[in-house]
Amino acid sequence: MDEAYAASRLTKPQHRFRLRTRAAIVAQVVRRYLPDQPIRLLDVGAAEGRTLLELAGSVPRSEFIGLEYNAALIAAAPPLPRGVRLLRG
Repeated sequence: MDEAYAASRLTKPQHRFRLRTRAAIVAQVVRRYLPDQPIRLLDVGAAEGRTLLELAGSVPRSEFIGLEYNAALIAAAPPLPRGVRLLRG
């Protein structure tokens, strides 16, 4: 996977659907079982962090860490807000 994959997550409907659906499911679980509590979430294989960005908008006051091996995907990340970071590993 490379920058082209990261770009496709913005343009291909199936990729956009998949990342938004994953984020929505996690946000729903957090709201149900941990209402009004900040969380710390680790995403292994986070690509460029778009799923974490979706989550950050749904679960406020939380910390999201994405672990990604591919440096090109990390470089393709959009600006990340406070509480969201990507690490290479």
